[in-house]
Amino acid sequence: MCAASLCAQTKLEYRKAGSYWMVERSDLRRYDNGKYTGLTSREVRSFVYPSDSGIEDIDTEELGITGAFTLFEGGFYVGEKTMSNLKETALSLDTSVPARFALSSDGRLTPIEDRGFPTFRSFPAFPSEAVQPGDTWTSDAVRAVDPLNKGIYTRMPIKVLYTFQGEELYKGRETYRIQASWATRYGMSYIDSNGDADLIFAAGSHTADMYVLKETGQVFVIADRVEEEFRYKDGNRVQFKGSILLFTDFPSAVEKKDVLPLLENLAGNASTASASDSVESAGTLSADIQLDGSSSDTVFEQTPAGLRLSLRNIGFLPDSTDFRAEEKERLDRIAEVLKQVPDAKLLIEGHAASTGRAEGEKKLSAERAQRIADELAKRGIKRESCITKGHGSQRPIASNETEEGKRQNRRVEITILE
Repeated sequence: MCAASLCAQTKLEYRKAGSYWMVERSDLRRYDNGKYTGLTSREVRSFVYPSDSGIEDIDTEELGITGAFTLFEGGFYVGEKTMSNLKETALSLDTSVPARFALSSDGRLTPIEDRGFPTFRSFPAFPSEAVQPGDTWTSDAVRAVDPLNKGIYTRMPIKVLYTFQGEELYKGRETYRIQASWATRYGMSYIDSNGDADLIFAAGSHTADMYVLKETGQVFVIADRVEEEFRYKDGNRVQFKGSILLFTDFPSAVEKKDVLPLLENLAGNASTASASDSVESAGTLSADIQLDGSSSDTVFEQTPAGLRLSLRNIGFLPDSTDFRAEEKERLDRIAEVLKQVPDAKLLIEGHAASTGRAEGEKKLSAERAQRIADELAKRGIKRESCITKGHGSQRPIASNETEEGKRQNRRVEITILE
């Protein structure tokens, strides 16, 4: 600690939040009705990225969102069997538990589509005033729990006491260290009507050390020490004692000024965005590139998640993941550019034109996104760097009333995440 006159003031806030991977690993000793029954280990791995899709349809007043926020979406993978598979194959968001939420600059998290993830919401939250080491503040948060792994998540309001510890270099990153503590209190004055109806009471304590990145305000590591008990309608009591560790990884930085000229060179002709165009300006950067003789079949865009390559009218055979022969050269050229950013993570999304068969469209678009990941892997792109998702016809960019509109909607998008 230090005298107030000697301590620098620090403003804690989220800023420039980008894509991230988070692992939540629980190692808890379990006691059933007071008797030790073994060690419970569980891992949840998530991939989350900023998105502007459908942001205009969010009713901020109804959801209680005030001020600026970033919209995130992604998926959560649960269980060790899934984890081992993820090491060998491309991640598919279609096999994960989907999540969509808004994150405000003060750390408040508002679920848009709530299926139990993230399990910690509005945690950590930052004060409106600048702080110095030793300062404390309190904030409301929510934790979603599924103690018996029933697939039913119960939301528990918590009031967290934070203590700012100061700056610290942690695992080579400049961070702010914050201590947090809170009590589990459930079933006394609050019951989650959408949670586990058999869970009637919970109590316990948590003490967590967390490290927050100075640059962005995003969580880097949280180490939570847990001791709590859950009681059920049938009279059973389940206790857990141990630790929950959350740690985050981020995509490698991509130099846009180096990547854009490579993308333009794919076309072999001048594009609408020159290499000197600023990629830092607000809005969308778009370049129509002639890879296959068509003036608008490949479009580059600057999105919240990163630099996106949109392959319009992708040359799949009807109702198939097989390509027309002319598409192979386009994929060869794209792979050569992506090799220049070998550490980048790629989000590959399939889209379909609307034909009135929503379920089939979604399935086929997911399979086509996976096929693109397969083809890029054959061309030297790391398979584990690819995350795939199929949206079906849910996100059109043109009218499905015309053949030209359907042609534009029938696409695959590759985003170099940042």
